Amino acid sequence: KDLIVDRSAFDRIIAAGGEVHWVRDRGCLIRDDNGAVHWREGIILDITDRKQAEEALRRSEERFRNLFDNANDVIYVHDMQGNYVSANNAIEHVFGYSREELVNISQVVAPEDLERVHRHISSKHDGAERQTSYELECVRKDGSRITVEVNSAVITENGAPVGVQGIARDVTQRSKTVGNERYSLLDTLPDDDVNVLMSVNYPRSNDGAGTEVVLYDT
Repeated sequence: KDLIVDRSAFDRIIAAGGEVHWVRDRGCLIRDDNGAVHWREGIILDITDRKQAEEALRRSEERFRNLFDNANDVIYVHDMQGNYVSANNAIEHVFGYSREELVNISQVVAPEDLERVHRHISSKHDGAERQTSYELECVRKDGSRITVEVNSAVITENGAPVGVQGIARDVTQRSKTVGNERYSLLDTLPDDDVNVLMSVNYPRSNDGAGTEVVLYDT
């Protein structure tokens, strides 16, 4: 007699207590020398736990995808050369480029800040820093400028750095507000004060870049 594989399939069955179970049914037909079927034999495996785990994972991935796609902040991944690997929808309204148009970080980072950004990437590559947070100037597709706060971390595979993942937030309005508050200090100085001199440092990032504001009245 020959054993001929019949099928391997996934089915749902209802147990005596009314519970629904996922099963894997694998069976074969046993035939005689003339090809006539004598019987079918097989095995049924209860794979309910696996199916439930797969469904939970699918729902979790769907929730994450919705969060990723609908976030107001730019969520991105680029390789160690600054080439974008993935990004969410926010990148389009923040920078004005479609995801297909935006290839490299050099398209949006302002020229005066590009070297600093590459320095951070090199530091991540060399292991000097794993996570950074700083502000930088960016240029939108239409040429307008915005201030962006970037929080990023290195991605590794088998211990080797392969890319950078991060979140970029448009803080242009916040930066303007803070700037106006800084310079409004001049308006509070009495007109008859002389030789008033004050130097204040405002750090922009954790790499030491900052702005020094000197207020004086003579």
